[in-house]
Amino acid sequence: MTHTISQQSGDWDSWFDGPAVSEDFMSDREQPTSSEEHRDEMVIDGRRALIAFDREIQMYRGEFVGLTGGADFYARDLEQLRHEGSVSLRVYLDACAERGRAPFEGTP
Repeated sequence: MTHTISQQSGDWDSWFDGPAVSEDFMSDREQPTSSEEHRDEMVIDGRRALIAFDREIQMYRGEFVGLTGGADFYARDLEQLRHEGSVSLRVYLDACAERGRAPFEGTP
């Protein structure tokens, strides 16, 4: 599976292959993209992620919110999406630590 990890300031952008994790579904939170009917929320390793099924690629897509950069993840089923989310978050946190960057919004 593919993970996208990016710094919002645009100075680094990396692609990673590996798995991810998720928990707790909630109701719709944001407007869906054209290929997504609606978005749900999952909590993965204590962090919120918005998830949706992308009909164009026939996969679930998740993206963590509240990060200073971006970390998204994909899977064919929800169980695998949970695993992929966990890996994606870990890779993102490791990348932030290597670069000396705060991983979460509102942290120094």
